[in-house]
Amino acid sequence: MLTSGLALNLGGDIAVKRFTLTNNDCTAVATTQTIALFTLGKESIVTGVRIKGRTAFAGTAITAVTASVGSTSLGAAGLAAAFDILQAVAAGTFQLSQCFKQGPDAAEAVNVYLTSVGGNLSAMTAGKVDIDVYVLSQTTPAP
Repeated sequence: MLTSGLALNLGGDIAVKRFTLTNNDCTAVATTQTIALFTLGKESIVTGVRIKGRTAFAGTAITAVTASVGSTSLGAAGLAAAFDILQAVAAGTFQLSQCFKQGPDAAEAVNVYLTSVGGNLSAMTAGKVDIDVYVLSQTTPAP
């Protein structure tokens, strides 16, 4: 077995980062909005994303609202596809995206991308959603 050149004891941690968005975060006078969640460190990997509504979103003339999670290099739905956050909230209603994705070789922002139909996002009057991002961070870059 060849072991030379392998990175051992890389260090780092596994974390769940929770972000709670409410209707007050919907400020765009437009039907799309990008909200930065956090910066994914160099060599870090997102292993999954969970989107779970806590209060259904609602707003004047709005007939649909979705949230997806991604980044510039992975695309708007690169980590979690669009999930309906206007739907009724129930215990088993959530989206769990299983992925094992790394961004580019530099740190990169992970974003939530909101899209509405029928009205601007700034017209939101209710809503709360949790977005959990499961991250494997490495503190010592591999060779």
